[in-house]
Amino acid sequence: MASKTIDVPGVAGQCPLCQHPPIRHVPDGTGSSCLVCLYLAAQSGTHQNVCTLKFEFKLSQREREQAAAAYKGTFPPQTECAECGCTWQAHQGMLCPTGDSVFLPLLDKDRPMLFTH
Repeated sequence: MASKTIDVPGVAGQCPLCQHPPIRHVPDGTGSSCLVCLYLAAQSGTHQNVCTLKFEFKLSQREREQAAAAYKGTFPPQTECAECGCTWQAHQGMLCPTGDSVFLPLLDKDRPMLFTH
């Protein structure tokens, strides 16, 4: 049976079901599981629901792994990303929480935009 892909509206960087970052949804051998949901279930000692929503990413698995391996001390934690709008601390290495792009620091965000004709 072929898998079916559907677009679900939501917030960039959040799973529409569990609100955890899509980059925390990883293949588990039989499908996908949210690592945050798994952690919370283990911490509570109960059998909480674990989100199994699978995300399709623009970047390949290898590209995502390489981006995620970047050193977290590269940028100050509150540096905003021009790609996804999230802060550096929300990223996994260079990988944006959406899983579809890599961190691109937003430069001069407090300066006015200048337009020329």
